[in-house]
Amino acid sequence: MAKVERRKSLVRRIDTTQAEPTIYTPAIPQHVEPSVEEGEEASSPPSNDSLNNSPLLFPLPCFRGQSITLGLNNTHPDHYILIFKFLTGNNNIQAERYFIKPSAGMIRTGARFPITLFLNNPPGISQGDVLKDKILVRWAMIQKNTKVAAWALELPEESRRKWLEMLIQQWPDQIVVRETKIYIQFK
Repeated sequence: MAKVERRKSLVRRIDTTQAEPTIYTPAIPQHVEPSVEEGEEASSPPSNDSLNNSPLLFPLPCFRGQSITLGLNNTHPDHYILIFKFLTGNNNIQAERYFIKPSAGMIRTGARFPITLFLNNPPGISQGDVLKDKILVRWAMIQKNTKVAAWALELPEESRRKWLEMLIQQWPDQIVVRETKIYIQFK
C-alpha cells in the first residue's frame, strides 16, 4: 500500500497586488535527492517560513458560479513529475459545494498550472458571518527517467481523474502520496 503523508496547506500569494494564490508542493523527502549536473544549480522550494498560509477567500454575498483562480507549481520540474487530484468531500450537503477545473492532472514543467475553484452550492450565511471550509489535494512526485515516469507519461487523458489511483495500484512500493489541505473562508 502506498504511504500517505498529510501536510499543512502551503498557500502563498504571488504578489500582494494579485488575488491569485499559488500552492507550492513541499520539499522532496530527504531520502530522495535529485542529481545535479556540473554547472547546474539545484532548485529549491520556498521554505515554510516564507509561505503565507492564508485561506482562499470567497467574499459575501456568495453566488453560484463565483470562482477563485489559483495555481499549482512543480518546484522540481527538472527531476520530477507531479500528479495531483483535488477532493471536495462535502458529504453533509446534497449538492457539491465546489467544482474544480481541472480537478486532476500532471505537471511536467515548473510553469504555474492554473486551477479554478467554482462555487456550485453557496452556503447560506449572512453578511458579517464567517464560514470556514477546506478542500484536499492529493499528489505524488515521480522521478523523471524511471519506469514509473515512463508508465505515467503513457496514461490516457480520458482517465485523468483516476491517474493517482492507477499509479498507487501499479506502483504501491514506489509512490508516496501526500495530502495538502487548502483552507477556504466565506466572509
